[in-house]
This record gives sequence, structure tokens and C-alpha cells, in this order.
Amino acid sequence: MLLQAFIPGNVSDDRAIQAERFRSAVGELDALRAKTDDPNEEAAIALAIGALRTEIRKPKAPHEYLQHIPHLNELFPVFSTRESPRKD
Repeated sequence: MLLQAFIPGNVSDDRAIQAERFRSAVGELDALRAKTDDPNEEAAIALAIGALRTEIRKPKAPHEYLQHIPHLNELFPVFSTRESPRKD
């Protein structure tokens, strides 16, 4: 979800549009957080929501989001689409 929020094709020059897109992503993450029973996933989702809320308050220029993309999988591996969350 963060990757979708930060990729260049989804980042708008219009700050109001971008803020609305980030709010939408926060809503999706809130829904995901409500479904998890894993405290690590919940913490990662809370961190992602916090990052998006910061961007809503203090938006960057569209090109500045590119630096976030290479690090998202390292920061939030729970969002991998290749495997489902483990239930140990």
C-alpha cells in the first residue's frame, strides 16, 4: 500500500489530491490492522500509518517520494504479496 502511495504515477503535483490519496491509504491500512492478530504486523501497520499522516501534514514534492521506494520492502516486509502471514 505504501509502494502504491509513493510510486511516481500515483503521486500528484496537487497537494489536495495527494493528501486525499494518502488518507485513502491510511483507511486501507486501518482496515488491514483491524484484521491482524499479530502484534508485529500491527506495529508495522501503525508505523506505516504514522508515515502517511506525516506526509499529509508535511507533503514533499512528487520526485522526493522516489527515495522511499527502494526501502519499503526492508522496512515493511509484512506487506509482501508473495507470502501470507505466518500463524505460529
